[in-house]
Amino acid sequence: MNVRLNIPIHGGYQAPFTAKMKESLNIPVIAVGLLNSPELAEYLLQNQQADLIQVGRGLIRNTNWLAEAAEILHDHQCKVYNNSYQRGQVR
Repeated sequence: MNVRLNIPIHGGYQAPFTAKMKESLNIPVIAVGLLNSPELAEYLLQNQQADLIQVGRGLIRNTNWLAEAAEILHDHQCKVYNNSYQRGQVR
């Protein structure tokens, strides 16, 4: 049987499922589903809709996603690179 669901695909489209699981389970849950936006990922964490965030395709598309997310979210304590990478950073 080939069942086709018409689920609108957008950033965080699976987050409501994660939030429901979090309500029902007593274990950490991970949000997935086009979480390319650091702001959306942070929103889900801060509002306790997820315990962890998985960024899959976003990291494949942009290997600097973590560094850019730290900058966007004004996380000045995040050290994305160790000292050996500092010379390679473009500013």
